[in-house]
Amino acid sequence: MSNLGFDLDNDYFANQKFFSPTAQETVKVWVESENDINFWAKILPQDSSKWVFEIQTTELIADDNKMGTGCDRIRSLVASKAITLGKNSIACTDSDYHQGIGWLINHDLQSLQSNPYWFYTVLHSIESIFYTPKNILDTLCSCFRVHLSKLDRNFLSILDKISSIIYLPLLISLSNFNFIHRDEKKLSNNLNEITKILSQLSKNTDPKDYKDLVSYHNSVLNNDVWNDIEHDISLFIDSLMIDHVACYSMQQTIKKIQNVGINQNNIYLFFRGHDIDDLIGGLFQKYVTVSKQEKIELMVAESLRIGETEEVRIKRKQEISNGYLQFKTTIKMKSLENLEHAIFFQETFSRLKATYTN
Repeated sequence: MSNLGFDLDNDYFANQKFFSPTAQETVKVWVESENDINFWAKILPQDSSKWVFEIQTTELIADDNKMGTGCDRIRSLVASKAITLGKNSIACTDSDYHQGIGWLINHDLQSLQSNPYWFYTVLHSIESIFYTPKNILDTLCSCFRVHLSKLDRNFLSILDKISSIIYLPLLISLSNFNFIHRDEKKLSNNLNEITKILSQLSKNTDPKDYKDLVSYHNSVLNNDVWNDIEHDISLFIDSLMIDHVACYSMQQTIKKIQNVGINQNNIYLFFRGHDIDDLIGGLFQKYVTVSKQEKIELMVAESLRIGETEEVRIKRKQEISNGYLQFKTTIKMKSLENLEHAIFFQETFSRLKATYTN
């Protein structure tokens, strides 16, 4: 019995149809946090006449005199049978490492979906789904206020560069965790080190001196900071390759993840989502800033040419600034329009749709 006053089992929610004038069945959808509700609400079927989806966190379930949220909390409540899963009670959570790339190192994608009532992002987290290449391009179009045909797709080359740098240290860290030490703290410290090294990029790509996107993009790609990053990553990799066991395990890990389609260009999607949001989201916000500066510069030149007053120019600058969107906010909204096409997440999307088709 939960502190809400009734059992949170699948049958309880299934039987609610007998008390509904429309004979609709309730599906309780357990998510990790309040921030996840909008995302999973867009995934679930929108036009079902049979199913009513109630999405909530576990915060109000305190059978064990504890209040908490998150994937571990859901897992604990399922294990204690405070929550029982079924077609009318499902869990929708981030994969993180253990149910994402960490799982795929030891198993296959099909076995990840073995519980028909637990749905994972497969990628590290919801933030990872936001930052697929298609979503980034769509978001840049909205922020730049241009049609896709006018957008320079070379901007995505920054993703390839970041992803290729993440590739080896992430795989070695995960390989060592899976096959050598099983030390969660050590894994977390290794991931923090990768993030710390990559954060140098944010500190050395100031957009204020650039008035056009092409020159800024070239300055980012050719910045000397990449040499520092690659040097630091190389030293870090050397520190991870502790013995021949680590070398062998890493080689086996690479073979396994390649078999499921993970490679140097997309592995960033399996890195910690909040770090990717900070790094890549922050970087592309700078591109938006440069685009705004470029447009203001063109406006000012034309305004001066035709003799407008400073007061008019100030008003025009404000209008241009107000029209530009924030990249990180926009990508979270734009991504909700393209979820069924998100790489690696498509399987989860299809499973939910198939499970709750009328």
